[in-house]
Amino acid sequence: MAFAATALRLGRRWMSSARIHGYKHYYGKLKNQEGMLRDTARNEPYREALERAMKHLPGATVMDIGTGSGFLAMLAAKYGAKKVYAIE
Repeated sequence: MAFAATALRLGRRWMSSARIHGYKHYYGKLKNQEGMLRDTARNEPYREALERAMKHLPGATVMDIGTGSGFLAMLAAKYGAKKVYAIE
């Protein structure tokens, strides 16, 4: 199947649909998500930040846009968010 490239505007930037397709192709694979979940240097600061924000989370609604594995959405729920929307 051929893939035709077109340009899409994302905010102020233009991206080719071929680039977006490549991005989705890479991050859509479970093995790549697994690698990011195991990346403690990347994930620990997120966990620490949500833990520090925990006093603000009870009753809060959190939206994780581009959730991927859902890691940040699960942390928000763990630290007390009332509702969590995980949107890919």
